[in-house]
Amino acid sequence: MSYYQWAEGVEVCLANHEVYHSKEDVMDAIKENEQQITQYRMQLFGMVCGSPKDLFADKDEEGYSIDPIETALMKFNQIFDEENFGLLYLVSHNVKLRYIYDNWDKVKEG
Repeated sequence: MSYYQWAEGVEVCLANHEVYHSKEDVMDAIKENEQQITQYRMQLFGMVCGSPKDLFADKDEEGYSIDPIETALMKFNQIFDEENFGLLYLVSHNVKLRYIYDNWDKVKEG
């Protein structure tokens, strides 16, 4: 994480080239992550409470048979996949963003 300070303010750049120009930008990113986390939680709740055969189709778009259990497993893995911005990524990203948000004024003063 890099901090760049100039007369008008502070800019924070994370290792993956995300740049935040203000504390409000950081909070907006946190809120976006939390919305996506909520969507994933709802999907997981449905997967846990429902039957995979009821929740997932047994035919693909072309009419070929597919195993709904296998489809459920793939969807479950996608939800947690860190490389595809799944829950693992979102939670760890929010920890970093929360740290930046909480310490923004300290960087600005320093």
